[in-house]
Amino acid sequence: MSLVSVSAFAETQADEMLKKTGLEKRFGAMAALDTPWTTSEGEKIILNSVFNKKPVILVPVYFKCPMLCQLILKGLAKGLNQIDFVSDNVFDLVVFSINPDETLENAAAAKKEFLSKYTESRHAQGVHFLTGSQTAIQTLTKSVGFKYEKDPVSGEYVHSSILVFLSPEGKIMRYMSGIEFDARSMKLGLVEAANGKVGSFWDQILLICYHYNPANGKYSMAVDRILQTTGILTALGLAWFVFSCLRDDRRKAAVS
Repeated sequence: MSLVSVSAFAETQADEMLKKTGLEKRFGAMAALDTPWTTSEGEKIILNSVFNKKPVILVPVYFKCPMLCQLILKGLAKGLNQIDFVSDNVFDLVVFSINPDETLENAAAAKKEFLSKYTESRHAQGVHFLTGSQTAIQTLTKSVGFKYEKDPVSGEYVHSSILVFLSPEGKIMRYMSGIEFDARSMKLGLVEAANGKVGSFWDQILLICYHYNPANGKYSMAVDRILQTTGILTALGLAWFVFSCLRDDRRKAAVS
């Protein structure tokens, strides 16, 4: 086989592998919370045990990944550090390996490295690094629409970079992609995933002014919402002014 043929074959294989990876967004679907996992401390758990009335950020990676996963976790820690929650224990973070051969020692080392960068971890109710069987991994990744493939040549996994925002019940609410995660978008994603039960009053106001773009997984300013809200507030203010004037006129008429 010629060098050109080998190169063409390799490109074809790579293209086929890429077609099998990516993300199928499944907004409103339920993540597979009945799957069994092992924590970085060696505890055997069912995933739903870490859902404790708080929203959850779910992160599929693998701990011995030579590049992308390290960038994902570094970007995640950086973004989380910049979130300005005024209270603690706002959400849970679940990072799980898509490689069934990884061990709790791999998970423990990755968690230690992550926590050395995530200096604002008080905002998280729990930080969980998990390993699981092939069945558990496939069940969970399929439920959230995350697709990946193992390269038979290198043994590495081909996958995308995503965060999945889940409600306290495990419903898929939002996705974010990339290796740099905007703090405001993550905060608003958590507020929405919790149905307004986390965050401040002003965070609820921000949700009126910003909308989620499912194409890029970010929140951006919604000019139409701002104009609509401003119009409503102006109308309410005008109505109150007219009411006050009429009330004063009636009082004056009654006195005279």
